[in-house]
Amino acid sequence: METENIKAPKVCINKCKYDEFDLCSGCYRTKKEIVDWIDYTENQKFEVIEKIKIRRLPGKKYTL
Repeated sequence: METENIKAPKVCINKCKYDEFDLCSGCYRTKKEIVDWIDYTENQKFEVIEKIKIRRLPGKKYTL
């Protein structure tokens, strides 16, 4: 799906706390994804959002 013309939703919930894998327990993004978010295209943001969906599944948090 082409998402460049669709704005990605905000994923930050302002509850940043990082685990030993540098994954935020609030938004499930890596530190790198958080830092780079502002420079990502909308397509790249949607790719991260798809990874977040998987990370939220039980037992899948650290697979991506």
